[in-house]
Amino acid sequence: MAATFGAENAHLQDRDYVQVYVDGAALSGWKSVSVSRSLTSAAGFFQVEIDPAETLPIQQGQELEVAIGPEGETRLLVGNIDDTDHVHSKRRHSYRATGRDRAGDMVDSAAALKPGTWSNATMSTVLQDLARDAKSRVDLVDVPDVTLTRFAVEPGETAWSAAERIFREQGLMAFSGSEGNLIVTRAGSAPAARVELVYGSNILEARHSVRGQGLFHTYLVRGQQPGTDALFGETAAHVEAQAVDELVRRDRTLEILATGALSQQDAQALVEWEATVRSARADAYTVIVPSSWRQNRPPERVDTGPLWEINQLVRLTHPYLRVDTELLVQQVTFASRPATGNTTTLELVRPDAYQSKPTISPPAPPLTDEEYRDLLEALGSPPP
Repeated sequence: MAATFGAENAHLQDRDYVQVYVDGAALSGWKSVSVSRSLTSAAGFFQVEIDPAETLPIQQGQELEVAIGPEGETRLLVGNIDDTDHVHSKRRHSYRATGRDRAGDMVDSAAALKPGTWSNATMSTVLQDLARDAKSRVDLVDVPDVTLTRFAVEPGETAWSAAERIFREQGLMAFSGSEGNLIVTRAGSAPAARVELVYGSNILEARHSVRGQGLFHTYLVRGQQPGTDALFGETAAHVEAQAVDELVRRDRTLEILATGALSQQDAQALVEWEATVRSARADAYTVIVPSSWRQNRPPERVDTGPLWEINQLVRLTHPYLRVDTELLVQQVTFASRPATGNTTTLELVRPDAYQSKPTISPPAPPLTDEEYRDLLEALGSPPP
């Protein structure tokens, strides 16, 4: 089934002809399809609605692929059907299948690896081992393949939870790609969008949403740090840092108890990161781009240009929403429906919504006897 662009664009459908395959066989009779990817979710999501009168119902567990092109040359997603819903009424008879790409198995399944420990292994080696059962490939994009001195899967841990510990420690993020692969990178690493989103040009609908439930006026981080010869008593025992969001009018406070030792400098960096990221993620724009899943510059053909991607920067200009700034694509949803043809829905946030969490510096080791004597000598103090 091809996407519907309207009669005037009927000759432009070839490259954006939508194909759905189930267990490798082309699925006919589908009524609508959507594919979503987000920086907030490890796995991509799909939904396909079919007409039961035209095709046999598809079942939970089957492999499903969404692609575009006359021969399905450009893959958008490959995964498995998680859920099905068969609906019948006087007005409607439909069958809907939803699921996730291959990364979904990493999220759900235990990291069943024996022995599940690595020593002096590269990050890519550990991640590829964790992704093996999900049949997912791991791709590092613009990040070094560091060596992990030691890593072990914890009892009962899923493969994704184990991988997340690596991402947090290295200040990285990960999300699924169109080939069922796992992309490990940093925020904003995808190429900048080749077009701008401009009111009156390539925007069908735009919305600005601010979600205040997770926002606070005051953020507190409390913790402790080990004492040294120069730092002891109350100063070492109690570390506290504060950040204030003046845009939150209500007297709401979030207190975070740090795990492990941290310095006053670390505590301040952590509390400012928490306030900034929460504020940035709560302030989002949703933009619907009509007629295509691609980044086109009107009056270009609708089937030219690269596909929209998550984790890329794009400028949004919309006078009615009072915005003219560069934003980060947090989520992309490709949809194809008879009434609207191909549309792309983009969720945009401030780029600092995904800045890396600050690394807590390890405490300084105590002075050796020799360093201790040298310091006393430099200060002109006799040894005790």
